Amino acid sequence: MLKPNEDKRNYEDVINFVKLHDPNEIEKHLNYGMVVERCLENGDYVLFNRQPTLHRMSMMSHRVRILPYNTFRLNLSVCTPYNADFDGDEMNMHVPQSYETISELKHIAHVPKQIVAPKNNAPVMGIVQDALLGLYLFSMRDTFLTKEEIMNLVIWIDHKDNRAIGEDDLLPGQLPHPAILKPEPLWTGKQLMSMIIPDKITI
Repeated sequence: MLKPNEDKRNYEDVINFVKLHDPNEIEKHLNYGMVVERCLENGDYVLFNRQPTLHRMSMMSHRVRILPYNTFRLNLSVCTPYNADFDGDEMNMHVPQSYETISELKHIAHVPKQIVAPKNNAPVMGIVQDALLGLYLFSMRDTFLTKEEIMNLVIWIDHKDNRAIGEDDLLPGQLPHPAILKPEPLWTGKQLMSMIIPDKITI
């Protein structure tokens, strides 16, 4: 978005140029005094707040995912610290305006850094509803995945330090040996879960 300077006609000329031409060429037509702002983009950090702000976790930083329609949507796991539900709650979103504020939201107020409550040193948020049900179904004894299915899921896992539990001969991120070899290779849901759990944790 452009804000006009004292020369209103020049500002309008720039706007008309952008509508008719490539926006990347706009920098050639800017003048001193014009303020250039951009729209919110995927991955931006914002501050989310639900009143009344009773504790620290009533204001947390989230990363933006631009979606259609005009409502805020957030993961069910963070509803507990906000004391939020879905019966018409009002929430406020604040967009940072400086690099210092963005850094604070990223390193101090981000949701992953607010999981443990200072009141009792216990987790204030956790897996609920769909995620909990999905983990239960994955870990059932009769859950098997084809190579195509497990590869589509493994691609989303951060393999930096994780390896399949009980597969010490494999490198982190390497697919474990299939639980069933014939008539086709099949992997269990527990094998997939073992690739998500950090290497030093045993189950």
